[in-house]
Amino acid sequence: MTGGILCSETFDHVGIFTSDAASMQLAASQLCQNWRKVEIQIPGDLPTLGVPDGPYLEQASAEGLAAFEHQLVLLKKAGYTVRHVQALEEIDTINRQHSRLVFAEMAQVHSEWFTHYESLYRPRTASAIREGREVSTEELSILRNSPAKLRVELEALMAQAGIDVWVCPSAPGPAPMVVTDESLLEWIVPLAKIVHESGDTNL
Repeated sequence: MTGGILCSETFDHVGIFTSDAASMQLAASQLCQNWRKVEIQIPGDLPTLGVPDGPYLEQASAEGLAAFEHQLVLLKKAGYTVRHVQALEEIDTINRQHSRLVFAEMAQVHSEWFTHYESLYRPRTASAIREGREVSTEELSILRNSPAKLRVELEALMAQAGIDVWVCPSAPGPAPMVVTDESLLEWIVPLAKIVHESGDTNL
């Protein structure tokens, strides 16, 4: 990514925010090289939606889950079929793997700077870089393969359950009223992050 400082080579990318799908298509056609429009035919009028039940979804707050359930009701009223699927049973392990991968790649990016300016880094960032430096080349290789492995597992679940798209809350709950390092870190780790980082575009 020209002109940017990556936190994680595996996960960092440029995103586009628009108010609707038509605007997204217009923006993408201008920003993405070799962009081409693809018509996807889905049997039936609407795609079947899958909700990843289990410990993954349980990371959301009571408020977040209540809002999500309300949204599911609206989707059902609009004609969508919603199926609940047990998924991501080992979410704690997945979260940890992703964190280790980000820390390791961040340590590589900041290697020279951290050597000279460690005292200027915020404590949480410095701690992440130190942990990232402990990740071996062998472990890093395994971690870099984990998103693709997760994507295969999610796609297999989709085929088995007969769903076209995963739906889940984009964040654990409402943003904190008082922002601290801890509260912000907890809130900005969205539930959608895991499926997104797997590379599965059916979200």
